[in-house]
Amino acid sequence: MAVKHGVHIVNIARGGVLDQDALLAALDDGRVGFASLDVTEPELLPAGHKLYGHANVNISPHLSAGGSADPQRFATLFLVNLDRFLAGADLIARVLPDRGY
Repeated sequence: MAVKHGVHIVNIARGGVLDQDALLAALDDGRVGFASLDVTEPELLPAGHKLYGHANVNISPHLSAGGSADPQRFATLFLVNLDRFLAGADLIARVLPDRGY
């Protein structure tokens, strides 16, 4: 392994970059100490997936972003969701805490 034992893995790229089965095995035996995942494969993971309940995994709702266009994108999404909320419609890009996400 090319990293120190107990490394903290962070994935904000694409879910397919990591072999999630190998990640789980490495978390369980301590080669990886913690994993912060902003993306998974698939996205969303199926209900009950082992990554959701793992004590050393944090899954965020695919919020990492960069670039100059992002503030406009977030403002647009907020305004669209405000209109949807006021109309009683489902929101776009909702955080789903019951799925650990």
